[in-house]
Amino acid sequence: MQVESNAASNNTTFLDDNGDQWSIRVDVNTLKRVQDLTGVNLAEVVEEGSNLIERLDKDPVLLVGVVWAVLKPQCELRDITPEEFGSRIIGDTLQEASEAFLYALIRFFPKARRGPLLIILDESLKTQQRMNALLDGPRFKSVVEKQAKEYEQHLIDMLEKYSENGSSSTPQS
Repeated sequence: MQVESNAASNNTTFLDDNGDQWSIRVDVNTLKRVQDLTGVNLAEVVEEGSNLIERLDKDPVLLVGVVWAVLKPQCELRDITPEEFGSRIIGDTLQEASEAFLYALIRFFPKARRGPLLIILDESLKTQQRMNALLDGPRFKSVVEKQAKEYEQHLIDMLEKYSENGSSSTPQS
């Protein structure tokens, strides 16, 4: 099955901002630990209407807290506190940690649930890459520059209009 070959190639490791490598694995003990430490029930990701992934995506503090809880045994071996771990997760590292975590979480579930989740995650990441390419491209910059010039001209026109009418923005005594 194509989905299974994709699952085997998806990375569940990431490097933090200090260059240390972390390997994420989710099992039943991990689910319990995350729920005990953060109150987040990772198993809800497969429930219809779940917004867990959206909540994690919108709240980097929650995401890093969950990832730290997942990695707590490794952090303890390295004597890394939650605060220190959080200071190592910035910029692209946040994205890489998120992807590694999501792929590890998906691998936890049996095939019947894993397949659709992998398809959704893979398509979401592809869409995100396409959007980033558009935002980084010359067309986006050109549109932003054009809009900025139009806004600047609008302000100039407004200022000229008010100065022609004898209006002033400074109060009269």
